[in-house]
Amino acid sequence: MEELQHGRSLRRYVATAWPEFDWERAYRGFYRDYSRFCVLGQLGPTPALELAARCVVETGTTTLYATLAPLSPEPVLGQLATRIKNDEVRHYGQFYHHFLGRAEAEGIGRSAVIRTLWGRVGEVKREDACYAFKHAFQAGHPERSFTDAEYRAFRRHYAPWPAAIIPTARR
Repeated sequence: MEELQHGRSLRRYVATAWPEFDWERAYRGFYRDYSRFCVLGQLGPTPALELAARCVVETGTTTLYATLAPLSPEPVLGQLATRIKNDEVRHYGQFYHHFLGRAEAEGIGRSAVIRTLWGRVGEVKREDACYAFKHAFQAGHPERSFTDAEYRAFRRHYAPWPAAIIPTARR
C-alpha cells in the first residue's frame, strides 16, 4: 500500500509543479509495457530467492530517492524523496528479514542467491528503469520519438551521480 501512496504523492507533486507533464499518458504507457513482467512466471524460482530479488529492487529505489533528495532544487520534492527513501529502506529490511528465514528453511546456497541478485539487477536496468524512463521521456517530449539511444545517453549522464553525493569515508 505504501507503494501506491508513493505514486499518488509523486503524481500530486508533478501535477502541481509541472502541470504540462502528461502524467496519465506516461502512467498508461508504463503500465501497459511493464505489466507484462508482473506475472507469476517472472517470480524467483523459490520464495527465498524472490525475497532476495526484492531486496535488489528496494536497493535501487532507495538509491534513486537518496540521490534525488539532496539534488532537488525544490524543497518539497527533496522532502518527498527523503520520505519515500526511508520507506524503501524499511521495505528492504522487511524483505531481507524474511529472506534470511526462508533461505535457511529452503537450504538456499550463495551461488543461487548471487545468480538471482545478478539477474534482477539486469531486469531492473532492462525493464523497470528503462520503461519508466521511456514513458516519462515520451510524456515530457511528445514531439520526439523515443529510442534506445535516449535511454543509454540518460544512463551514461546520470551514472556517476550516486557516487558523487555519497560522502567519502574519513581515514
